Amino acid sequence: MGKLMSHSIVAVGVLIVAGSLGCTKVSVVNTASEPVPTFDVDSRARQPFQEVLVKILNPGEANGGSSLTVPAGKRLVIEHVTADAIAPSGQGLWLSIVTTIGGNADFREFHLVVHPSQIPFLRIVSQPLRAFANPGTLVTASVKRFDTTGQASVSFTISGYLVDMP
Repeated sequence: MGKLMSHSIVAVGVLIVAGSLGCTKVSVVNTASEPVPTFDVDSRARQPFQEVLVKILNPGEANGGSSLTVPAGKRLVIEHVTADAIAPSGQGLWLSIVTTIGGNADFREFHLVVHPSQIPFLRIVSQPLRAFANPGTLVTASVKRFDTTGQASVSFTISGYLVDMP
């Protein structure tokens, strides 16, 4: 009851302040059978994007990456990254992506977990994030390891959307 009362007082205070500033009130008179149409005005500008980048490290290789170039006139907004990594049992892997916006490179690291099937050489990650990349820049997915015995491979799936740049 106390919260309801304090919220009511705040709401009344906002209305009094808004009214004293000369704000115009807006009234919506649509009925429930004819609701006000709403839509996401930004969604038409978004173009779905998904790309798979694969890197294989051969025996003796400690690190490497695979890249894509953001199309000219577009900004890439990355919303999600998944990765499946296969390496010899017990081998530690470090995964990251690098994006560039405004001339500044940004590294995003991903923490792998052993696949629920308990297969010791399969690791996975699925991570939501928000990262940006300017037109014409590279987005690089990288893998590093400290033990270079055997072959390791990583498949990154990068998804999000492209936006037209003026």
